[in-house]
Amino acid sequence: MSHLEETVARIESWLRGRKQLPTKVDIFFTEKCNFNCRFCNYPRITQNIKKELSDTQILKLIEEICEMDVKVFGILGGEPFLRKKVLLESMEKIKKHGISGSIVTNGFLLEKRDVERIVKMRWDLIRFSIDGLEKTHDFLRGVRGSFKKVVSVIKDFHEIKRKLKSNFPTIEVNFVLTNKNYKELVNLIELLSFFEINFVYVLPVIELTEEARKLKIKEENVSEVSVFLEKAREISEKCGVRTNLKEIIEKKLYVYSNKMESIILEENMNYRGKKLPLCLLPWYTININSNGSITPCAQWPKEDGIKLDGKSLREIWFRDFDRMRKAILSELPSWCSRCCVPLVDENRVIKRQLW
Repeated sequence: MSHLEETVARIESWLRGRKQLPTKVDIFFTEKCNFNCRFCNYPRITQNIKKELSDTQILKLIEEICEMDVKVFGILGGEPFLRKKVLLESMEKIKKHGISGSIVTNGFLLEKRDVERIVKMRWDLIRFSIDGLEKTHDFLRGVRGSFKKVVSVIKDFHEIKRKLKSNFPTIEVNFVLTNKNYKELVNLIELLSFFEINFVYVLPVIELTEEARKLKIKEENVSEVSVFLEKAREISEKCGVRTNLKEIIEKKLYVYSNKMESIILEENMNYRGKKLPLCLLPWYTININSNGSITPCAQWPKEDGIKLDGKSLREIWFRDFDRMRKAILSELPSWCSRCCVPLVDENRVIKRQLW
């Protein structure tokens, strides 16, 4: 049974009154970052981080996760490789238990020996952040040399996978679409196709800072931007690189970011004559923040999360999460407006399977 089929089956059981374990766990090893991205609020919020989970606490949580029949394990940040030692140890433990693993990284801290270790453990998916060609990417990410480094790391993965005759990990790219880089997407896709990149996720700017607002594409530029995005879609099909450009173009998500709740509401459906929850995440996902706060997703405020305080993840999932499930049954919280495109896509696919 695929991860999707398992998730759908467990949610169906929930809807029939039979509680199930989560299929997915996301964890922030840290919210600290070595970059200073212009559209990101992490450089500002990390100034207030007082304490994050220790290596021992993380490894204890990993052991618990491995005993919960979880199917998918996602690593988020911040930049996870700032905690490289415990990160790689955790990744190996996850794979030894047959769990599918994904990680999002800027790639700057990866060395060739790390790449080989990741290929050998058969990690499933790495998604790198690349926001344009060299000059633009380095400008948006706030670190000179960052483009050359991430491309070098992708090359290392390409070469070592071939050398070891491995298909793992799948390599994908996140591309944050701004008014500074939309003209470069075509050339970037062409470049990435040489390294057998599986997917390019085009993400709208989320207006978390004043600088992010300045980088957002304005409504009056939609026609021009659409031309470049259509060209990028054509090139991606020719190059065999999958993207989410069809939906980005059709729904103009690059203009209507910070209004993702309207997209979520459009996708609301019935199940056996009853309305499905507006968002299904609290029924199949646990999100562990770097300070130990437990929430259904990364957008849910940490201060409203559930503290570990000696509780097990099972206990939190089957008891404390009920409050969050009730909160989202018929009304979306305000922070859902900042939901990310991959999660909206994931919810849509699951709802359509249930429907």
